[in-house]
Amino acid sequence: MNVNGNITPIFGDEDNSRGASAGISCVGGKRRVLIISGEFTGNVVQGAVYLYDNKKVDAFFFSEKHKPIRLYIGSNELWAVMPTYGYGEYNGNYVVNRYDYKNNKSNINVVNNLPQKKHGMEIIALKRLVIIGGIFVARG
Repeated sequence: MNVNGNITPIFGDEDNSRGASAGISCVGGKRRVLIISGEFTGNVVQGAVYLYDNKKVDAFFFSEKHKPIRLYIGSNELWAVMPTYGYGEYNGNYVVNRYDYKNNKSNINVVNNLPQKKHGMEIIALKRLVIIGGIFVARG
């Protein structure tokens, strides 16, 4: 992946892939987002969200049991929402990974309902991913 002129593998090095199918989506309106997910270095879904805004790319990485079903994109932050389906160590219906790309900070919240958007945020519902030649492809 080439991010702001730096070429790096998505996770670790070239050998860090279990060979499982990967998912990729390019979504968004005002701000464009490339989201990649798959089983790369472990037996959970890992992913990267690349946000393109004002000729700069910000990268946010996650590792959860399930792929995101929604992205919330604001002027300074991005939220990736993953369902728990009752599995794992969380006692809520959704895991919300919040990334503040202005301050380069992230945190995780567990909630029972989908979050309400803040003023000015764009919500992207990610459709089910479809396998095309071993790669999942979807559009929001």
